[in-house]
Amino acid sequence: MNRWNKYITPLFLRTKFFVTLGICIALFVSAYYINVLQHLAFVCTIVFFLIVLIDYFILFKNNQPVKGERKTNERWSNGDEEKIELIIMSNSNWKMNYELIDELPIQFQVRNFSMKGHLESLEKKVCHYILTPKQRGVYEFANILLFISSPIGFLERKIIIDGHTTTKVYPAFNRLKGKRINSGTYSSEVGDHKVAKLSNSLEFDHIRDYVTGDDIRSINWKAAARRGQLMVNTFNDEQSQQVYMVFDMGRNMGLAFEGMRLNDYAINAALMLSHTILAKKDKVGLITFESKLKDFLPASKKSNQLAKLTEVLFKQESEFDEPNYEALVANVHYNVGQRSLIILFANFETLSSLERHLLYLNTISKKHVLCVIVFENEGIKTIHDSYKNSLEGIYVKTIADKFAMEKKRIIKEMYKNGILSIFTTPKQLTDDVINKYLELKSKRVI
Repeated sequence: MNRWNKYITPLFLRTKFFVTLGICIALFVSAYYINVLQHLAFVCTIVFFLIVLIDYFILFKNNQPVKGERKTNERWSNGDEEKIELIIMSNSNWKMNYELIDELPIQFQVRNFSMKGHLESLEKKVCHYILTPKQRGVYEFANILLFISSPIGFLERKIIIDGHTTTKVYPAFNRLKGKRINSGTYSSEVGDHKVAKLSNSLEFDHIRDYVTGDDIRSINWKAAARRGQLMVNTFNDEQSQQVYMVFDMGRNMGLAFEGMRLNDYAINAALMLSHTILAKKDKVGLITFESKLKDFLPASKKSNQLAKLTEVLFKQESEFDEPNYEALVANVHYNVGQRSLIILFANFETLSSLERHLLYLNTISKKHVLCVIVFENEGIKTIHDSYKNSLEGIYVKTIADKFAMEKKRIIKEMYKNGILSIFTTPKQLTDDVINKYLELKSKRVI
């Protein structure tokens, strides 16, 4: 029986089959009252089943009348459109109609994706469609399903093409190419602004041969002894400052805006910010925490630092716990010795939630320059603008204004405590945080 399953299981009867069969049955019923229709009913039924057999023969003559494959990038950029290419090829000598169903990754929650068309004999066709990932992680494509039918159209055959592939969605690395900053005073290409000299310390560069006029205090006597001639140390002015990006991965950062969580907006912005910091020859590091410390990446300006940051940011997952700011303070105290700019990506929705952690924020700001991201609740703003000035509308707008005022109180409270802040929307986060960094650097705050 198993031997014949491949000829029976993939077979489906189409609507046209049932309509034609219904006509034949109607002829037999009518022949019960009109005898002259009896012969017509027999002939029509025999012809119908002969055509069905021909249709079956066309569909199952080849073991694989249609082949297909999927092509896509192995790495996707979170929040950016990605192009998927489906290639289908006909091995049949007959024209085929098809319905193609691609089993998309579960993250998209799409169950009705299909594409319809037709293939001429031995034709190769390329189909495209666009997907936009909204969260980081591993995306798994399953099979490609093809439902083919001949021009006769009574039967349909299901063909399963193995299309299991895995794609990793990283923070939005595509935006690193030619990104312009479009908001605030700093609105030109990254790297266009003059870097102020922030320090008079010296950083070792390399050893070279002694030249008349060199400072004798820079002679490297050990190197001179090995080479048998005078060698001197050369130094560069140390301009590199430390910037640490700190991520609160707690439940408040799990709120969604236009299908993407706030922590994903923050991670995308952090990648762009890291690119800018490294372009400015500063050092960039990373701290993530939730109920406990998750990851710590020391600040560096090495060429592979951006790749390290990308990998660490890619694997960040939230358990939706309450964030432990005490653990953050301890980590900063023991691991961040040099005075640094610390940018905290968090989401304080109420003043009381800020006050619970204000002591810890003050502890950090005493030694470092602390800048906290405060997200504007655009959902509240949309609700406020959508209601009319009816009794219900006035009530809703009043509540919305209360929430909006709460954000302003949060900003004011941080200002009173000497903590910098950036009040922004998720969409504007990248531009605003980069502009803030450039502003602080130009003012020699760090």
